[in-house]
Amino acid sequence: MGSNKDFQIKTSGSSFSRTFSGSFSAERSILEKWLQDSPGLNFNQGTRFKSGIIRYTISPSDGAGFGTVDFDPKENMIYFTISWS
Repeated sequence: MGSNKDFQIKTSGSSFSRTFSGSFSAERSILEKWLQDSPGLNFNQGTRFKSGIIRYTISPSDGAGFGTVDFDPKENMIYFTISWS
């Protein structure tokens, strides 16, 4: 994803759990391709909110216990949270 912008990531937790939260922006077509190609995420099963944001739940794997990806098509932004414990 060579043309992403504004990439941010935050790590929190302890020695027993870890949470990664972040965001990035790119052209809408690039974000949609990223969503379609992301393992554990079903592109056709997002929940659309009144704000226009679409939330995808990530199926846990590799020790992950929880994960969401929010796609804001108006702002061309992805927001994500993934937790391990």
